[in-house]
Amino acid sequence: MNNALRSRSPLSGGRTSDQNRRLHTLLSQLCIPIEEKAGLALQYSGGRTSSTSSLSGFECENLLDDLQAMWNRKTAKTRNAIIHYLCLLGYTTSAGTPDYTRINTYIRDIGARNPKAKILGALNLKELNECCTQVKARYEHEMKRISSPKAEAKLPYKDN
Repeated sequence: MNNALRSRSPLSGGRTSDQNRRLHTLLSQLCIPIEEKAGLALQYSGGRTSSTSSLSGFECENLLDDLQAMWNRKTAKTRNAIIHYLCLLGYTTSAGTPDYTRINTYIRDIGARNPKAKILGALNLKELNECCTQVKARYEHEMKRISSPKAEAKLPYKDN
């Protein structure tokens, strides 16, 4: 967590519009219910308010730090699985590293599993899990197709 922000006085000004946007984006992405939002507001305001809109800039920044860390922990495994499967399908650079431009294009164009055409880092938990299911299914389909007798029959004949 950012110690510079933590050391500011709780009375050092109101929230910014950027803090509001980030707070509501993270709360939405984490699918946090209204009751839990009120509990978070009480916790981060020291019992002063149960409304996230009444948090000071300092309180909001502390909450944002913790929500971002929670988001990163919850989504890292699923994001890494998606990247892994797509790399196995060839979404890599010539150096063998993940090609994030192609990966984000694939995720954005995945269809019904991503109707708002978001990139990988912008998906909420539900969308992330649905995209992971879709990518895994595509990987499994490709592996079956490659290992099927029909695919082997199409390989060039090796003459002894």
